[in-house]
Amino acid sequence: MDVVFYLSAVLVIHEKRYWYLLPVVFLATMNRETGGLIPFLLLPSPIRNRWRKDLLLVFISTAAIYCMGFVLLRIIYAPQETLEPYGISIGYEMLVYNGGRRVTWENLFGMLHILPIIALADYQKWPQEVKHNFWIMIPLWVVIHAFFSIMAETRLFLVPSLIVMVPGALSWSIHAESGGK
Repeated sequence: MDVVFYLSAVLVIHEKRYWYLLPVVFLATMNRETGGLIPFLLLPSPIRNRWRKDLLLVFISTAAIYCMGFVLLRIIYAPQETLEPYGISIGYEMLVYNGGRRVTWENLFGMLHILPIIALADYQKWPQEVKHNFWIMIPLWVVIHAFFSIMAETRLFLVPSLIVMVPGALSWSIHAESGGK
């Protein structure tokens, strides 16, 4: 479902129907915590190089929906204990666990394969929206998941792959087919 919510958010932003992000963020928050990055896709970019009042209001509203939904659902209504997968504490211990396991890197390579290489090979030709999403999503996504989840469970990386790497790779292949024009 994360993929559906993020793809919906990117489509809504691309179509400049920003207010539709409110129900998308609400539903994403009810689903999982990972929807928390959706409001940040509205941050100013080369395309939206400054805050407009409506974007600022939508950003604040979606961030508030996420925060309130997270607190109400996961802390007040149905409190959840902090999970320690395989008995590993989240934080530094999880980072060491993820970084030091061969299976983590094998699984990530098995899932991503050469997609990041193909995508990043022609980064300069990416559409501005994809570049923007790259800088918003990839660093935060990787750091958050390195400290808080088992990275060998590669399904966790489907969202950034589909939001950033696939469009980046496709823009590279389209550019190559057109003879570099």
